[in-house]
Amino acid sequence: MGLVVNRVGFPLCHEVFPGNTQDRKTLPHMLGLLDARVGFKPGQTVVVDRGMAYAENLEQIRSRNLHYLVASRQPERDQWLGEFEDGEGFEEMKLTRSPTNPYQKKSPVRVRMKKTPDETHVLCLSEGRTQKDRAIR
Repeated sequence: MGLVVNRVGFPLCHEVFPGNTQDRKTLPHMLGLLDARVGFKPGQTVVVDRGMAYAENLEQIRSRNLHYLVASRQPERDQWLGEFEDGEGFEEMKLTRSPTNPYQKKSPVRVRMKKTPDETHVLCLSEGRTQKDRAIR
């Protein structure tokens, strides 16, 4: 199922795909549905998960004059390993708990911005993510 939500989580459109459809193959269709439903304006930002983070999908987004925010897949993250090892230049982010969930726990997150000619990368260090990666491995 493909689901598009706005910045506060309200569904804008959805689509049910055959069970054997790869996530990465659904993006062009979902962009078309969303454009027909709400209309894109140049410079709007599309947020997708790492299952969509393939060159052809990012090009689909750019070709519509949209910005994007995506978590990189492991092969792309590996190019930044040296940046993480020294730990220099990372800034701790101030995270606040949800006012509606006083039991929410926030793992500290440190970030560092790296610009390339075509993109801006935000490198993140998170104890929660470190624990998850270790558990997966």
